[in-house]
Amino acid sequence: MQKREILQKRIIEKFQKTILSYKDKLLFAEIPTGTGKTKILLDTAKILLQKNRPVIISTSNNFLAMEYLKEAQKFDIDKKNISIVVGKDNYISPKSVLSDEFAYEFGLSKKEIRYWLEENKNYPLVQFFMEYFDLPKEAEDIVKTKLHEEEESRGVKMVVTSMANNPKIYITNHHYLLALLKYADIDDFYKMDILSDEVHALNDTARMLYKTSFSPFRMLYMIKAAIYQNSIPKSHIKKLKSLLEILNWLLSESKAYVLRGEGDKKQIDLLQKFVESKVVADVIDTLRKSRDRSKYKDILDEFKEARTVLSKRDMAFVSFSPVKLYPKYEVFSENPVAILRKILSKHKGNFIGTSGTLRVDVNPSISANEWSFQRIGFYKYKNVETEGQFLFNKRITNMEFAVYPRIFSKKQARYRIAEDERLKPPSRKERDEKYFKLYRKWVENLARFASENIYGNTLILMSSYENVELMRDYLVDMNMDKEYEIFANTYGTNMRTIVKSYKKAIDEGKKAILIGGLNFYTGIDLHGDYLQTLFVGKLPIEPRSNYFTKQKIGEYSVQADMRKNALLMFRQGIGRAIRSEKDKAFIVVADPRINERRYMAFRQFLDECAMKVS
Repeated sequence: MQKREILQKRIIEKFQKTILSYKDKLLFAEIPTGTGKTKILLDTAKILLQKNRPVIISTSNNFLAMEYLKEAQKFDIDKKNISIVVGKDNYISPKSVLSDEFAYEFGLSKKEIRYWLEENKNYPLVQFFMEYFDLPKEAEDIVKTKLHEEEESRGVKMVVTSMANNPKIYITNHHYLLALLKYADIDDFYKMDILSDEVHALNDTARMLYKTSFSPFRMLYMIKAAIYQNSIPKSHIKKLKSLLEILNWLLSESKAYVLRGEGDKKQIDLLQKFVESKVVADVIDTLRKSRDRSKYKDILDEFKEARTVLSKRDMAFVSFSPVKLYPKYEVFSENPVAILRKILSKHKGNFIGTSGTLRVDVNPSISANEWSFQRIGFYKYKNVETEGQFLFNKRITNMEFAVYPRIFSKKQARYRIAEDERLKPPSRKERDEKYFKLYRKWVENLARFASENIYGNTLILMSSYENVELMRDYLVDMNMDKEYEIFANTYGTNMRTIVKSYKKAIDEGKKAILIGGLNFYTGIDLHGDYLQTLFVGKLPIEPRSNYFTKQKIGEYSVQADMRKNALLMFRQGIGRAIRSEKDKAFIVVADPRINERRYMAFRQFLDECAMKVS
């Protein structure tokens, strides 16, 4: 039996004993990447199912939730006993896909569509449907189920009732799990056991759940998608095009403000002009009163976000994409960590949280890693002031932390660190025209360095959709596409589809490069020949303007250590390189900041898991 299988068996036995021996146990386990957490959690869930106990498996995003569902189908689990629970817009609308217009436009047989719906009635997901029929991106908005807010609210309550009364394995994402825990009012639901993978991401999920953001570019993208549909009236197309003109004006003016060095207040004033424009008000009013309102739900929701940001303009802040200078207007409604704790205090069942990286300190004790548990909501309040805080303090007295050893040899990986200062990301102290020229030059230098250090199939980790796109373009300019198939997860592309295409190209005997952003640091399983070089373009440290380090949230002043966050994510990213005892990989870190004293923990981690080469 291999080391990996021995460790898996040991962890499953620990999880099984914990859940069957306790009613409200908290267990957190740091399980090194590549150990097989998916198999561990599914095996544990299967044991619980045999005891007639419903269980929730939660992970950080829909991509990983679908991967869990895909893996579950390989186990001896009846389709009736497993279900995926995600937001309604991830499910197929049978009425839409069975319409004559849809079948004709995409050349499909209604008989074949009905067959697919019958075979996938337990999880009729949009992504699976798109993949099965090999549909283009523009079909996605047509096939989705679209609900009004009141229907979504009823839907959540129906889901909670069903989950509490039907023993099954329910696979979901952190966002939907927190929403269920927040709105559930059924005691039996709170007693369900939860197995949470990528538990370190709970805090980021809470931030997204309680952050309102308006993106003019995102709205522009939604409008173009709506115009593409032939099913909307011509009068509405005309209205939407007028809205497009206003959005282009907003983006243009915002860019000019940035280059002149204007602050957030001026940018918020610009947003107010947009929201209060008579043209915009007329268009939004028309869409809201339309019979086909569901077709414009995304656009209306985005406009609602803009109004929410303006209503709290004193706490609002603006961040910018580093290349195209697209603004994003954001505001936090509540303290994410405090709300996360209140939500989790409602849960009365066993909670097992796993992650490849939970600790920021090599010491395995809870006290030494207090920060890790504070950020994911699991640590005591120092001052008990409310009933919710008291319940939470009581809840976490029964808490255990387990650390499992890395099973792979450091001889399986080699690493190289860039020394060239030109590969250091430009300082973001001032947002001016000079900075953005330096930024483009930096990505160009990264692409050149990558072209000289790529061996075989490669995963390139970047930090945003824009520098992913830039990296791809520069690699193409350097004629790398003649030797490699290049796949990039740019804005509007689907992560699951991109990864599948990358693997398919390698299976066909081609060499390939996969470029992804921060979402590629976790959950991507590229074992064997699928990954021979891992290229880290930039340490995953978020710029201060994108974080809430200095932002006031009501009475709270939220502190966040970006370096610790980055270290956890960096460890996850490096974990993409070695996934089994047979894998070998070359790791390239192109950010010379890793040699600085303040980032020494990153360097130490590399030394622990790989051998340095000159």
